[in-house]
Amino acid sequence: MNNYIRESGYLYIDAAKACSVNNDGTTFDGSLFMDDKVHPTIEAHKLIFEQAKKDVPELFD
Repeated sequence: MNNYIRESGYLYIDAAKACSVNNDGTTFDGSLFMDDKVHPTIEAHKLIFEQAKKDVPELFD
């Protein structure tokens, strides 16, 4: 699904990339999620915010 979205041409925030090992976009980094492995930690939210600034900078003009 991630590749489909990445290749779609639509604007999006790549949260999977932000929360993956070495920003590879595929290797799940469990340390960035709460014990339920669904909800991001505070650190993950910070990384997603930084990714948003890269992916859709026009939102921050």
